[in-house]
Amino acid sequence: MFYVYEQRKSAKSYGSAIIFQTLHLPGGAGLASPTRQEETEARERLSRSQAAWEGVICYNFAMETASSQPGWATQLERGARWCLRHWLLCLNTLVLVYAGLPWLSPLAKWSGHPLLGEILFRLYTPLCHQKPERSFFVCGHQVAFCHRCTALYAGIFVAGALFGLVRERLQPVSLRIGALLALPIVLDGGLHMINDLLGLGLRGGGDAIGTANFWLRMITALLFSLALMLTLFPRLERDLKVMA
Repeated sequence: MFYVYEQRKSAKSYGSAIIFQTLHLPGGAGLASPTRQEETEARERLSRSQAAWEGVICYNFAMETASSQPGWATQLERGARWCLRHWLLCLNTLVLVYAGLPWLSPLAKWSGHPLLGEILFRLYTPLCHQKPERSFFVCGHQVAFCHRCTALYAGIFVAGALFGLVRERLQPVSLRIGALLALPIVLDGGLHMINDLLGLGLRGGGDAIGTANFWLRMITALLFSLALMLTLFPRLERDLKVMA
């Protein structure tokens, strides 16, 4: 901090020299009373010189701070900056892993690895209701999350992949539009939850694939994924670029 103080003091001294030279030694011809225009020009030169010095000071301070960090901290900072620059790749990878593991549960059971399949299934128990009537089955075994979760995370992955193709051209839409696109899944999911908790019988017609309830889960989840692509992803692209 003392080094920064000295640099700032020298910057002010340098600026004072500039303004003195401009105001009192125009053309090197001795002292003279400055005009208003000369005063304005001198202050502009002082502002530019101070801004330049501030940039040099900040750069030197950043370099000294970076050189004083331990190696692991530097590597951690580089890793964080890499993740910020490639946030979409990181997000798509995480969503792909999260959405893909539930499908490995029935495949593991079918291939003769019931313990592995059950572990994968139990991993998602706190995250999804896993009701059999609202879940897909593969090879006679239940997928580890429900229809809605399947459509939701598959939609987010597809939205991320599509956004990667148009990220340079797509501008964020209004948050109101995003809220309208997300509202159906809130209403549909909330109504399902209330109906399940209170047993009101409001959602007749069954939950099998092809029923109205099934398509409501699919469509509302895809609309929510579209809301993320149009509202959240462009804002992340804009703001994380600045941070990186």
